[in-house]
Amino acid sequence: MSLFATVLGVVMAACPIVAAMAVVAVVIFLINSSVRRRREALASELGLVREGRQLVGEIDGLSVRTYTVSRGGKNKKTYAIVEVDLPGMPPDLAVVGRLGKGAKQDIDVGDRLFDHAYRIDASGLGLAWLSEDARHTLRRHGLALRGGQVISDVRGDVSAAQIQVAVEGARALRVDDPVAKLQEISERDPSPRMRARAIDALLDQPGGTTDELLGRWVTQDGLPGILASVHRGHPFDRRLREIEDIDRHLLGEHLSRHGPPERIVELIDALTPSTPRPVWYMATEAAANHGSEAVRAAVVRALGRFGDAAFFADRAVRALVAGGPEVEGTLVELLPRLDQGLPEALTWLEEHGEVGSVSALDRMLEGSWPMSDTRERAQRAKRAIQGRAAGVRGGLALAADGAAGALSEAQSAAGRVSVAQKAGS
Repeated sequence: MSLFATVLGVVMAACPIVAAMAVVAVVIFLINSSVRRRREALASELGLVREGRQLVGEIDGLSVRTYTVSRGGKNKKTYAIVEVDLPGMPPDLAVVGRLGKGAKQDIDVGDRLFDHAYRIDASGLGLAWLSEDARHTLRRHGLALRGGQVISDVRGDVSAAQIQVAVEGARALRVDDPVAKLQEISERDPSPRMRARAIDALLDQPGGTTDELLGRWVTQDGLPGILASVHRGHPFDRRLREIEDIDRHLLGEHLSRHGPPERIVELIDALTPSTPRPVWYMATEAAANHGSEAVRAAVVRALGRFGDAAFFADRAVRALVAGGPEVEGTLVELLPRLDQGLPEALTWLEEHGEVGSVSALDRMLEGSWPMSDTRERAQRAKRAIQGRAAGVRGGLALAADGAAGALSEAQSAAGRVSVAQKAGS
C-alpha cells in the first residue's frame, strides 16, 4: 500500500467530510487536466492557439473561435460553440437555428424544407444572398448564421470534426462577388420568392442590373416579373391580384424605397380587410415615403374598407400627415380611433389645423384624463388654431364669453368673427 493511500485512509477515518471534499477536488482537477490536454492537442492539430477558455486562429483564411458553455437548470449540460467569420455576408441576416416542434419561422423564403427547419430574422436586403446552395449547406450541417458568422452549436465538447464542418460551411457560404451572386440567384434559384429578393437587392446595387437582365426578369411569373415591371414603369395589371400576401409585403417594402406613387395606389387599392397587418404596414410606409394626393386618397379609400381597427388608422396617419389641407377632415374623423398615431395627428392639427377642427378637439378634451399627454397635445393644438384664426384679418377666433360654439363679432378687428366658448374650455 502506498504512502498516499495510507494517509488518505487515516484522514477518512478521522474526518470523513474533509476527506470526501478532498476526493471531489482531486476528481475535478483530473477532469479539468484531461479537458485541457484534449484542447491543447486540438489546437496543435488545427493550428489554433489558446486564449483563456477559447481556441482562436485562422483556418483556410477564415477567422475561427471556439469555446464551451453550460446550459440548463440543475442538470447543466455542456455545449460546444464554433464561430467562423464570414466575409461578405451581410451582418443583418440571421438564420438563428433549427426550429422546435410547433414553432414558426419569421420569414418564409419559399423553400419548403428550409422554411420548416429554420427561423429567419433579417433587416434590409441581407436575406437576398441566401442562395439555394447556402440553404442546403446550412441544413445539411445544422449550422446557423448570426452577425456575419457561421455558427455550429452542438452538445458535448469541441471536436476537430465540428470545427472542420463549420469551416466547410463558411467556405460554401462565402460571397466574393455580391453582384454576381445576386444575378445568379435572380435567374436560377428554384424559389420565385428568393429570385424576387435578389432582384429587389440588385435594383439597389450600383451596376446591379442591365437592360438585358431586366428583359429576362420581366418574363418571369409572379413577384420577380412584377418588380422588373415596376422598374420599367409598367402597371401591375392582373398579376398583383395573383400573388400571395407575403409577396405583397415584399412588394410594399420595395415600393417604400423606390415608389412610384401610381404603383403604390395600385397596391393599396388591392388590399382587403383580410390583408395581414405587415402588408398594410409596408403599403402605408410606401405611401408616407413617396406620397401624392392620389396615394393619400387611396389610403382614405382603404380605411373605408377596413372598419374601425386602430392599427389601420394609426398606419394611415403615417401617410396622411404628409398631406395638405385636403387631409384635415380625415384626420379629424380618425381622432377617436387613433392610438399610436394620435401624437402625429395632433401635431399636424397644431401646425396646420383650421378652426373647424376645434369642436373635435373639445370633444377629445372632455374625454381625456387630466394632466395626460394626450390632453396636453390637444390643448396645444387648439391654442395654435385659435392663435392662427385670431391673427388673420377676417378670420375666426374664440370669444371669451357667450354661448359655447356660437359665432360673435370680434371687437378688435373690423369684420372678424369669433367662436364663443364657455369659460375654462
